[in-house]
Amino acid sequence: IFDLIQQEMSHLTDGFNRLDTKNYILALDVIDQIIHLDNELIRAYATHLAKLFKEKDFQHILMRKDILAQLKEISKRIHICANLLEDIVFKMN
Repeated sequence: IFDLIQQEMSHLTDGFNRLDTKNYILALDVIDQIIHLDNELIRAYATHLAKLFKEKDFQHILMRKDILAQLKEISKRIHICANLLEDIVFKMN
């Protein structure tokens, strides 16, 4: 999950760089990649959550569940930033 978030952040930075250089087509491609990575992260989140609920230590489960939820929220916000970047691209193009 950490790797997916890092990739999303890298793509988001790349998207803003593409916007700065007025390379709108590549900016839109980067946005698509961010959305794809967010979808992958949601799948990974569900997989990790399912494994977590098979454990017996409730304190461990609650702590890890909260961490997973926070990581998913980070990805969601990156996705929202990508959507806003896409709106900017459409307005500038």
